[in-house]
Amino acid sequence: MIGFCARGCLVVALCVAQPADAHHFNVYAWTDCRVIEVRATTENGTAAAAGDIQLRDDDGNIVGSFDLGPGETTKIPLDGLDLSGGLRVEVQSGPHEDYWQLTQEEIARACST
Repeated sequence: MIGFCARGCLVVALCVAQPADAHHFNVYAWTDCRVIEVRATTENGTAAAAGDIQLRDDDGNIVGSFDLGPGETTKIPLDGLDLSGGLRVEVQSGPHEDYWQLTQEEIARACST
């Protein structure tokens, strides 16, 4: 009887230890050389309603902080930003966070057209 109870408690403990509400969070960013457009979604494609965006240079320094606006995408003007080393676009919305790396090559390609 003790063995049966021990096994039952182990099964309950393992079930309780599993995450109850795990979600993937995705960030996408692209540029046309005038603005960066940022889109953040949950795994089912729902756009994040609010959050914070940080832009980091290739040394990891924060070069800009913005609010994630309501809607499908947030547009961030590139005026005055040094794009020579690329940009890391980090988004945090509630407990979720992810990033998108805009490479030097992607930015150069967008700015050459």
